[in-house]
Amino acid sequence: MRQTVNGSSVLSPDARRHGYALIVVLGALVILTFLASLSSKTLLSEHHSSVATREFQDRQALSADGVSYVMDLARGARTPARLALPGHDDVWVDLVDVGGLIDLKTARSALSAKVMAHLDLTQDQTRRYRNWQRNPGQEADLSAFLRAIGGTPDQLVPLSRVATLRSGRPGISPMHAPRAVLELVTEADGSREVLMSRVPPAFVSQPRRTLRQVWITRGDVQWLAGEVRVSDGSGAAWLWAP
Repeated sequence: MRQTVNGSSVLSPDARRHGYALIVVLGALVILTFLASLSSKTLLSEHHSSVATREFQDRQALSADGVSYVMDLARGARTPARLALPGHDDVWVDLVDVGGLIDLKTARSALSAKVMAHLDLTQDQTRRYRNWQRNPGQEADLSAFLRAIGGTPDQLVPLSRVATLRSGRPGISPMHAPRAVLELVTEADGSREVLMSRVPPAFVSQPRRTLRQVWITRGDVQWLAGEVRVSDGSGAAWLWAP
């Protein structure tokens, strides 16, 4: 309520107290809104983290089941092959003989150049790859290889579909190569038989037979479980996992 003092209009003490109270209430509302928003973001972040952790654990478990199944098969399964994973609905195991993949250590330069183009490497990454190729050491982990050339984690899956560090071959075995490798090598499309016939003779090598990539497919999601060594006997080893 306003009062007139010496011809001027001023707020009464009660009006001033009401104004202060309104400011305090509005300030409290702003603080509560901020805290509620912060709490909501924290809870959402924790939920996403929990979901991601469960998904990672589920994938690890399926990867272990898939690799164990492959080890049990020993050399009995042909490659490439797709097999239903026993005990799991809508889960498949894909096998690839690493002899059908491009060995980044030993492949002919024209063949490794196709991998570099496939990954869309920068000039610096290409230079680092060539330097690494001159002295690759005993490295057999594609993740470590990417770090060595300055690659990024998102390049691991496309790299894993076409390459390995365990083949030891200058070329690939067309009969055992996955479609992604055949298309990369021939730069063509068509049936598998047509693509196999178009692989240049200089790029053809023998398969490994005992070394295989193991891919897991669940629904429309696919990931690499790793590379394994299998044999006719009971010997088997999980050599590498991303």
